[in-house]
Amino acid sequence: MGKRFAVLGDPIVQSLSPKIHSAAYAHLNLDWKYEAFKVASGELLQFVESESGFAGFSVTMPLKFEAYNLAESLDETAETTGVVNTLLKTEIGFRGFNTDIYGISKSIEKVAANSIAVLGSGATARSSIRAVISSKTEAKVTCYARNESAKTALQNLFSGSISVAALEDYSGQEDLTINTIPNVKPVAYKTLLSTSYGDASLGANEISGTEMLVWQALAQIRIFYLGSADNELNDEDKIIAIMRGSITNS
Repeated sequence: MGKRFAVLGDPIVQSLSPKIHSAAYAHLNLDWKYEAFKVASGELLQFVESESGFAGFSVTMPLKFEAYNLAESLDETAETTGVVNTLLKTEIGFRGFNTDIYGISKSIEKVAANSIAVLGSGATARSSIRAVISSKTEAKVTCYARNESAKTALQNLFSGSISVAALEDYSGQEDLTINTIPNVKPVAYKTLLSTSYGDASLGANEISGTEMLVWQALAQIRIFYLGSADNELNDEDKIIAIMRGSITNS
């Protein structure tokens, strides 16, 4: 019997992850099953303990901090952000990874940006900040958010690498804006990546959130198949095309 994987979160009904993962598994000739389960905040540990038949999980809102606390071991991406979106079962418990960083970095790699705005202060904002300070090393990064305690935590976590400001101070003047706030779209921006993907229509200079989804899923499949996001699969260009096609053709 093949391995079982699933994406966990709340809400989850709109998730495209089962289509994306299943398409990649089929191309790789893997007898694997990928499902989706609604798991509310505070219920991740209970779900994982009651569902022992899974080899790993993708974790989305609002469970990424819970996944970090659940993991018995962490890779460097998870350690430096305090965020886990991927859990791989090992002999000593789950190992946690953060593939959102890779997904964001790949989505914006062709964008020239000397200044970057990150909107929000939650788990995905942390991943976005880590992605841009690692891949756009010369850019000035400002995080705009409302939550004062979360803003302080971000300032401490990324000390010396970012500025933090009130959300109402955002004016859209940065070269690139990464919006991590669900169901809110900034009015002004030069180039925009929204990390959610509910809006199918894209305006000028917008990067689809499905790009981040596909690239971070590729890193998850590396982990599930090879044990590390750093080990590449064979023919990844073809796999990415197939994963994109699973969305556009459905």
